[in-house]
Amino acid sequence: MSVYNVGAKLQPLYVNRNRWTSVCIEFTRIFRCRDRNLNMYEMYDLIGCRRVNMSDRRGKSNVSSGEVISSHQDFCKSYGFKLYQNYVSSGEVISSHQDFCKSYGFKLYQNLPFLYTVWKFHKNPIKPRFIAASCNTSLTDVSKWLSNCFKAILPTIHDIWKELLRDADVPTSSSWILYNSLGVVPVIKSLNSSRTIEEKSVPLGLQTFDFTTLYTKLDLNDLKHRISSLVRKVFSFKFTKDRCKALLVEKSALHFDYLWLKSKSVDIDSKKKRYTRIVDETDILLWLEFLLENLYISIGDTLFKQCIGIPMGTNCAVFLANFYLFTYEFEFMERLVLANTFPIIIHKLSNIRRFVDDLFVPDFSSFQDFMYLDNDAFGGGIYPKNFCELNCTSHGDSCAFLDLKIFQSPFGLEVDIYDKRLEPEFASINMIRMPHIDSNISHLAKYGVVCSQLFRFSRLCSSLSSFVIQCCQLISLLVQKGYLFKKVSKKVRTFLLRNKFIYGSSSFHVFKLIISKFNRKGEHYLG
Repeated sequence: MSVYNVGAKLQPLYVNRNRWTSVCIEFTRIFRCRDRNLNMYEMYDLIGCRRVNMSDRRGKSNVSSGEVISSHQDFCKSYGFKLYQNYVSSGEVISSHQDFCKSYGFKLYQNLPFLYTVWKFHKNPIKPRFIAASCNTSLTDVSKWLSNCFKAILPTIHDIWKELLRDADVPTSSSWILYNSLGVVPVIKSLNSSRTIEEKSVPLGLQTFDFTTLYTKLDLNDLKHRISSLVRKVFSFKFTKDRCKALLVEKSALHFDYLWLKSKSVDIDSKKKRYTRIVDETDILLWLEFLLENLYISIGDTLFKQCIGIPMGTNCAVFLANFYLFTYEFEFMERLVLANTFPIIIHKLSNIRRFVDDLFVPDFSSFQDFMYLDNDAFGGGIYPKNFCELNCTSHGDSCAFLDLKIFQSPFGLEVDIYDKRLEPEFASINMIRMPHIDSNISHLAKYGVVCSQLFRFSRLCSSLSSFVIQCCQLISLLVQKGYLFKKVSKKVRTFLLRNKFIYGSSSFHVFKLIISKFNRKGEHYLG
């Protein structure tokens, strides 16, 4: 099996998978190290990677700084970083960050993000995912509050999208942006309700796509321009609708809330000042600009600045990627609505949903003709191909999307639970799916997972048979981990009594269906 090293020039290495696993763990441990004297070549030697611009390090007593800097530059160039060791010190960077944070009352920290890896063992070849560890770093609080503000304006972004499609007489519940997999269920119900009984048995084409390299290829100037334009559009929309100019955001450890205000000059309760902010358009844009211009990462005693893409690990990275793609989607739909000549295509496009870099496309086989801006169809496609390249991951009458399995039945499209950890490529990887009964968690929390999972199943599974199968598999897994069958079944019964007539059947009938799949002691799942 071939795997690739982490240098600027990727060279295949042929190693035993178990050996590679232990090496990856050790390599990740070193990458997490905050030691300022960490030598990059120790990392390279650890996994046997080819060193850049070095003939034989072991034959030399010393390594020149020129060779080290040259190799660092090659390493960083392949991941969109720029070496800043000779231009600015980490102390100067942290000082400028703290000055900015003081002016807005953000928390002050003394550290810069450092790099670590998460290994994708289910890929062939095994690949590393580089993440900037941004917990308690100099701009952590800025990124956190940007995330809170972006979360607060997301419902307004959906409203802007719905208003656009309302002009084309196309009803929709939201934009393409998904908060979780539950947002796919209304789309499936809408597709089923729009077809006759005869049409429901005819398979619909289902496709899923993902963006190959989204975070690491984004143009920062384009990102800044587009997110800024979107924020201005949101505040302009709220001012037109409700005369609101400011946004109150309240975020504590267990609570999130927001409120649009007509003025920024509102007194905040002294007890809530620590986790409450009132912001306007200018505040968000200034925070965003400063964050994108200060994407520094430290590796040992070397300082890097990311000049292409955004680091995975900063708090608001998901929102930035989400909103960036939304701007292209909105512009494309706006062109179609203004043209007013393709209502069927607009209807089909309104059913698409996207969770960050995963795209679900139902009943639209010609979507690939619209994917890229360089396409001639309808004045150009959706995304820029140079840094938003899409890869089709599945197509047919069934597909897996997030934690959902969507498939065709005689009664239309149905939804079941999907867990990719049960796929063959994950068989050799030891993963913990549920806490063991002997783990240091309270019994209330351990058995509480039963009700939370049943609630999840009831929201996502479209049929009673799927719900029963998922419940039985959950009970079987918990019993294998030492849980008492009697206690687990009691939790199931309690949930069903609180949710009577689930799937149109009485709670007693559903409970009887589930229990009948086990022997009297619950030791064996009869299937």
